[in-house]
Amino acid sequence: MHLKKIFIDHEKYPVKDCYPFNLKVFQGTRKMEFHSTIILSCPEAQIFSFDSVPIEKIVYEETEHYRVYRDFMTDPGRFFL
Repeated sequence: MHLKKIFIDHEKYPVKDCYPFNLKVFQGTRKMEFHSTIILSCPEAQIFSFDSVPIEKIVYEETEHYRVYRDFMTDPGRFFL
């Protein structure tokens, strides 16, 4: 699973003292979109997985994006019928 976008409904989830919703970026926006695998690979990127509770910080090589690209570059033929 990878996260493409999230919508924050501040009326339904007004808690602002719990991480990550205590971060200004969450308090000042209603929508966040995530588009690029390249952005994930930036050396200082902090990547969080929403696949489990609690939210976990992971490294780039643990992302589905990385695994799919790696597998495709290793053996592109297996992705085609």
